[in-house]
Amino acid sequence: MSLDSNTATFPLKSHISKGHLEYQRLAGFQVAARNLFSASARLSDPTFSEVSSGTQPTFSTVYWNVDTVGSLASEHFQLPDGVYPNTCSQGYSDPTDQIVSSLSRLIFRSAVAAGRDAPSLYGNYEQDVAVQQTTSEVVYVSHYVFYYIAAAIMVVAMLGTITTLHGWWRLGRAVSMSPLETAKAFSEELLHGDGTSNAEVGDLLRVVGRRRVMYGEIVITDSQGVRERKVLRFGHPDDVRAPVRGDVFE
Repeated sequence: MSLDSNTATFPLKSHISKGHLEYQRLAGFQVAARNLFSASARLSDPTFSEVSSGTQPTFSTVYWNVDTVGSLASEHFQLPDGVYPNTCSQGYSDPTDQIVSSLSRLIFRSAVAAGRDAPSLYGNYEQDVAVQQTTSEVVYVSHYVFYYIAAAIMVVAMLGTITTLHGWWRLGRAVSMSPLETAKAFSEELLHGDGTSNAEVGDLLRVVGRRRVMYGEIVITDSQGVRERKVLRFGHPDDVRAPVRGDVFE
């Protein structure tokens, strides 16, 4: 393998104009490749000899002196098979793969060394590279019709809840939604009915669901109609009156 340092050049790309850097020579790689891979082999001084064995006829064989220069000639030399080496059947294997692999390592190491020694070399070439980048983004589409419907339902539900709380300020105390406090406000007579002692809510509503009730002051009397005490609870509207400021209840 041989490269002529005067002709082994690669022109740079046409868009680069650096004056004295018009050509980049490979003389250094040529010298390195020649020192590493230059090799030759020379066969000389043939010697003929008669060889005989007990069961086979006598035959002639020839021996050669092999003079090699360079490591490749010795590494790829192949002896013939059999008990008689250095005969006419000797040869060499193909060194192409080894040469290409070694040159690749040499060029790579040279590039690394040149990159590390950048301050003493010419500046890097500047070039503009056009890049087109595509990304995926999640896009949300608002359907305002469904939004308005949901908002209207929420407003109706809020208004329906507010109406049940109308007049809470008239109680004169803090009120919670505790089941215990709610149950205490109901009179036992309001929930009386046939089969209601252990009825489910559906059966209970069929019996007492249409009864009119009102929350307010109820006067409890004894069996003789004598007034005993005043309490606040649910009762029939005819038996309930609105509390008056200053009244005291049990």
